[in-house]
Amino acid sequence: MQAASAVQLLRKYGAYVEARDASGCTPLFNAASADRDDLVRVLAGLGGDVNTRDDQGWPAATDAVQRGAVDALRALLFLGADMRARGGPFGEPLLAAAAAGRTRAVELLLGRGGVDPNSFGGGEYGYALVAAAAGGKERVVRMLVKAGARIENGGESFADAVDAARAGGHDQVAQWLEQWKEGRATMEFEPRIRSLGSMKMTMPPKRYDQDDTDFSGSEKIQIFLGARGQAGEGTQMPQRMRRRRDPFGDSDD
Repeated sequence: MQAASAVQLLRKYGAYVEARDASGCTPLFNAASADRDDLVRVLAGLGGDVNTRDDQGWPAATDAVQRGAVDALRALLFLGADMRARGGPFGEPLLAAAAAGRTRAVELLLGRGGVDPNSFGGGEYGYALVAAAAGGKERVVRMLVKAGARIENGGESFADAVDAARAGGHDQVAQWLEQWKEGRATMEFEPRIRSLGSMKMTMPPKRYDQDDTDFSGSEKIQIFLGARGQAGEGTQMPQRMRRRRDPFGDSDD
């Protein structure tokens, strides 16, 4: 039996679609987190709230975007979920997507979602461009600037996006932002040279259809081997933003 059919059957026999698990998540919230757009649509049709939140105050859309659950996000948009709802440390969904480097989610929110790239979204960063710059998300930074995000937007913690990038140790992002302001930068990425010990490798240019959540070149090597060449030393794996077991990941049956 397909999961969607099972949900309808449970509802027929009195199952409560707004029931919550130990994390305060409804079935629709978990479906969105797992990128199960089919279940999101079914549960919404059975009365599930598309603006549901967990016990930490995260809206379903915000949780979905930071996980890269684009299909679920598209379903939530279609069903009328509020893309300006604030909750969690990142505020609105666009800020969460920018902070996580989720390029497809950012594109969807700016496009079909109609979210203003310069809207103040609350949370730790205030603006999506500041969130992306602080995290060194180069693709998202350029996408937001192309969409009209103002580099001078700052907030309580940063003077502007350049300041956020430098504070995060992302000088390359800060340099590009400064050059863009001066009219000397382009949206295209250049091939990159990576040093791996005594070797040098030419890495292909970044593409906009890839998320900014991956590591490449020497950074990836250092994470696993450590900056001094031994496992467990040197660069540490970044802390995961949120991690919850996928309740629908075992089987479609």
